[in-house]
Amino acid sequence: MATLSVANKAPSLIGGAMIIGGTIIGAGMFSLPVVMSGAWFFWSLLALIFTWVCMLHSGLMILEANLNYHIGASFDTITKDLLGNRWNII
Repeated sequence: MATLSVANKAPSLIGGAMIIGGTIIGAGMFSLPVVMSGAWFFWSLLALIFTWVCMLHSGLMILEANLNYHIGASFDTITKDLLGNRWNII
């Protein structure tokens, strides 16, 4: 039988930050129905449709920007070229 060796690696800062970020985002998504319960169905539906339109529009803008660059261009490169160095830092 083959034995598996496990390399002991020190926990990384990025890995920990991703776990915390995912937990925060998950908690926010879980609490949305509770928060919107006081707004009734119409206002909740309106908020969800508005959010969907904003996300669709931003996705289409990123797609349009990507179509004008060569394959393999990073988001960092596109942001620097279109918006400048100040926006690249954000």
